[in-house]
Amino acid sequence: MNLDELRQKITEGKSELSLEEKSYLLRLMEKPYGLHWEDKPEAVEEMLATQLPVLHEVPDKFILANQTLQQEGTLNFDADKNPVAAPNHLLIEGDNLHALAVLNYTHTEKVDVVYIDPPYNTGNKDFMYNDRYVDKEDSYRHSKWLSFMEKRLRLARNLLKETGVIFISIDDNEQANLKLLCDDIFGEENFVAKISWQKVYSPRMDSKGFSSEVEYLICYAKSNEFQVNQIKKNQETKQFNKLDTKTGKYYRRRQWRKEGSNSKRSDRPNLYYSINAPDNTLIYPIKPNKSEGRWRGNLIYFEDLKKNDLIEFIKDKQNKWQIYVKQFLEEDAKRPPTNLWMNDDVGNTHEAAVEIKSIFGMSAFSTPKPTKLVNRILEIGGNESSLILDFFAGSGTTLHATMQLNEEDGGNRTCILVTNNENKICEEVTYERNKRVIQGYTNNKNQWVSGLKNNNLRYYRTGFVETNMAHPSRKQRLELVRKATDMLRIKEDTYFKELQDAEMGIFYNTEKYMLVIYDDEFIERAVDFIQGVDKPVNVYVFSDDQYTFEEDFEEVADKVTLCALPEAIYKAYKQLIEKFV
Repeated sequence: MNLDELRQKITEGKSELSLEEKSYLLRLMEKPYGLHWEDKPEAVEEMLATQLPVLHEVPDKFILANQTLQQEGTLNFDADKNPVAAPNHLLIEGDNLHALAVLNYTHTEKVDVVYIDPPYNTGNKDFMYNDRYVDKEDSYRHSKWLSFMEKRLRLARNLLKETGVIFISIDDNEQANLKLLCDDIFGEENFVAKISWQKVYSPRMDSKGFSSEVEYLICYAKSNEFQVNQIKKNQETKQFNKLDTKTGKYYRRRQWRKEGSNSKRSDRPNLYYSINAPDNTLIYPIKPNKSEGRWRGNLIYFEDLKKNDLIEFIKDKQNKWQIYVKQFLEEDAKRPPTNLWMNDDVGNTHEAAVEIKSIFGMSAFSTPKPTKLVNRILEIGGNESSLILDFFAGSGTTLHATMQLNEEDGGNRTCILVTNNENKICEEVTYERNKRVIQGYTNNKNQWVSGLKNNNLRYYRTGFVETNMAHPSRKQRLELVRKATDMLRIKEDTYFKELQDAEMGIFYNTEKYMLVIYDDEFIERAVDFIQGVDKPVNVYVFSDDQYTFEEDFEEVADKVTLCALPEAIYKAYKQLIEKFV
């Protein structure tokens, strides 16, 4: 809705408001709380009215796990004649609104974790809107940013599972607006945390005011089904220097007398009692300053610890008995995450720059995030088989971190990256970085770094099919089906190709086949193929309407799932277009 035109129409009073305009005004008036801004249309958004985005693979940028690809369509197989098993990571070059539109067809409610590092809208040429940088003097600066983010976040929400979560990096320029925007999109009740990340390792001494040391991560769940994972607990292992001969485990001594807060007798009077020392003298919880303290637990609990050889009586330098409980080094100890992340734990901007320089031998990207930061996000928000999405991919840290984490814990996480190719960033930075990480590289110290070879990386570009959304011609419908083939391979996870000609495409993975039939005249050929395979088959068949030709597939009905194209694709896009165009 163009508010300038609507404002002029109301002011001049020369024509009646349409029903749509009245509804829009009512929605603004009825909203009791939250953000109000003037929506600013984007050129990439208006394209969707007449051009539908699709994806085309770039075969020469395909990286196969362990470099087993011989040529397009020819693979090495293992002993069971199955394709080499490895995560299929995707890199999509194109505007992220168009890519998200495609993913809303291929990956609705399939994503576990979204992490994005969008433009911060600083006014210093970090945010472009309709091919122009938004500067600090632009009176619609915040409206443009909110319009830009709202559309993408709504599409991203559609992609999340009910158990999914999104993390968004931001700084002080827009963090307050982003919080309110996310309240509206994800629901205030699904707010998880605003995390402060210490992005620098030391304060800036040349700051004119406050030295800025933190950025933020805004975290929202898709629903109350999301559960925060606990993270690894840091333990100073050198403190656990005593060996328990019975268990063979190392431990440290901890005072049985409570220390720190709530340690006075008056805090827990029932935990002030006497304990018999080895020489039968009585020991009370008396603090070093002679005041009365209290024990950590009651006498029953103490006796149980003593019975299990977990209590030690030791005389101090003043020859007074002290009581200690054995605290063992925990294996795989966990703790809840906090909303303050220090750079010692998750890295900083300097460390991120060093990572980039190590891979490229130079500073190939100005604002990278450290892999340890993304690792922490994935540790909290996902699991070993998570699907991760980053549609502001930048230098590609999210994929690097995903592959690194898989290497560490044997996981099978997959990652989808989306970025435009402005200044060839997608080809020369995002892709090139992760290509080197997979294949190995010589770092800036002339040392060889082994690759994370058990990863497939597929490179796609967004393309378009011109169409009349209301009444597409048969030619337009057929063109959409043919150009959507790569998109369907992504949707079905059937990346390996057995055949593709003018009549039909046959694709597969270890569990199923997918057929795309470009003309219903060739259904008989498809049925002949299906009869000869022992896996389920998902069949996409071109149809002028929604008819799926069930009768034609009757003799193989126990094997097939049918879908009429392009109606299923049109339906998905129409829902988006009604919202945004």
